[in-house]
Amino acid sequence: KSNDTLFKDLSRAMYESGCGTLMELFPEGNSDTWRGATKRPVTAGTAFKQSMYNMISILHTKQPSYIRCIKPNAKKACNQFDAKLVAHQVAYLGLLENVRVRRAGYCFRTPYEVFLRRYGMTAKKTWPCYRGDPKDGCVEIIKEHGIPESEYALGKTKIFFKSPPTVF
Repeated sequence: KSNDTLFKDLSRAMYESGCGTLMELFPEGNSDTWRGATKRPVTAGTAFKQSMYNMISILHTKQPSYIRCIKPNAKKACNQFDAKLVAHQVAYLGLLENVRVRRAGYCFRTPYEVFLRRYGMTAKKTWPCYRGDPKDGCVEIIKEHGIPESEYALGKTKIFFKSPPTVF
């Protein structure tokens, strides 16, 4: 089980030394039998680094969401609410500041295609199959629901809303 790996370049050096005995002891050094197996074994560091690269590439394909958990009491018992403890957690996590920042701007944003796919069924002009420009389809949905212009903005690729209740 604890086999040491003899690298291919060492086997090749022994085989190519020209000594018949070494050629018999290291037949794996014959380059005709390798079939492209000239690479050294993967080291633990290289395997870890490759694993990190794979994880980062997967993370870049995701859209992160943050969930803050607030414990209602120190005992974690049901039907008990400690207002002082909750207020401390809200302040410590910076939730109020986060809410203030999000309310000052457009807290809900999504690409036109995603918005149209999700809410297209709520407007007569976009359901069942809208074939026009996704941005125009989003405008049709907004018009159908009477959302005031002060509540949304149209970007190059996304639609922005000031308050999520407008959308949900």
